[in-house]
Amino acid sequence: MKIATMTFLKGIDRVEGGILENFLISLRTWQSCPPHESFLAIESGGPEDETPKLASVLCVKYGVTPIIVTPRKDDKYWNKCRGLNHCIQQTSEESNIIMQLDVDMILHPDHIAIALDRFDQGGRILYQGFNRSLVEPVTITTCHGQEAANQWEQLDKKSRYVPTGDELEEPRHSNPYDIDGPPSKAHGPCQAAHRAWWFYIKGYDEVINGWGADDADIVRRASLTGRRTVWAPDDIHMFHQKHPRLWQDVTQEEKQDRMQHNLRNRRYSYHKFHEKAFRRNPKGWGGR
Repeated sequence: MKIATMTFLKGIDRVEGGILENFLISLRTWQSCPPHESFLAIESGGPEDETPKLASVLCVKYGVTPIIVTPRKDDKYWNKCRGLNHCIQQTSEESNIIMQLDVDMILHPDHIAIALDRFDQGGRILYQGFNRSLVEPVTITTCHGQEAANQWEQLDKKSRYVPTGDELEEPRHSNPYDIDGPPSKAHGPCQAAHRAWWFYIKGYDEVINGWGADDADIVRRASLTGRRTVWAPDDIHMFHQKHPRLWQDVTQEEKQDRMQHNLRNRRYSYHKFHEKAFRRNPKGWGGR
C-alpha cells in the first residue's frame, strides 16, 4: 500500500514562524516509510499575500506539490474543505490511502509506517492520530533514523496533553482552558481512509467553511458508510506546534460571531447526518 498526504495552509505566520518547515521536515525526511506523494493546498489572502510564493518554495525543497486555491466570494471565512478536495482530485491512482494532516503538526518518524500497518490489519477504517501540544516554539532539523527519533523524544519533554471538554469535571462541548492547541483527541489533525472512499463520498463538504465541523463531519459520514474509527497508538502521537491563536486580539463581538458560525456548521453537519447524507457537493467538488 502507498499513502498520499494532503494539508491545507492559510496565513503567513505558519510560514514565517518556521511551523510549515518543521511539518515538512517531519513528513518528508524523518519518516521511516515516506509517503508516496504529498500535496499542500494554499489559499491566498489576495494579490498582496506572499504566503503562496513562500510556501511553494518550501514545497519544492521537500518534494511536496503546492496547489494554489482561489477563495470564493460567498465563503465567510477560508474554505479548508475545498482546498483539501483539490488535493484529493490530484492524487494518483498509485496511492491507495489518502491522509489529511494539519500543517502545524510534527509527526513521529514512524507515523506513516504505523498508519499503513493499521490499514493492512483493519480494512474499512477511518484512521486518526493523537496529538500533544508543545509549550514553546521549536525548530527541528533534517535527519533520518535514530537522529530523528532522538529529536522526537526531546520534543516529548516539552509537550502536554490537552483534555477534551468531556474529559473535564464539568463536561462541555470544548475545553475552555485550551490555550496551547487542539484537544489531544481531536478529530482534525490526522484523518486517513482509502482513496476510493474519499471519491465515493465526494470529499469534504465545501458548504462548511471557517471554524469547526469539517473534521467531525467526516467521522459521522464514515460511520454512515460502515467505517470504524481506528486511532494510532498513544506513543505514535504528533506534536502541535505553538503559534498565535486565531481568537487572540479580536473583539468580543468577533469572537461571538465566530462561535455562532461554528455552531451553524455543526448544526448543518448533524442535519446531514440524520438525513444519512454521506455524499456531498452535488454540483462538483475540488474545482471539478
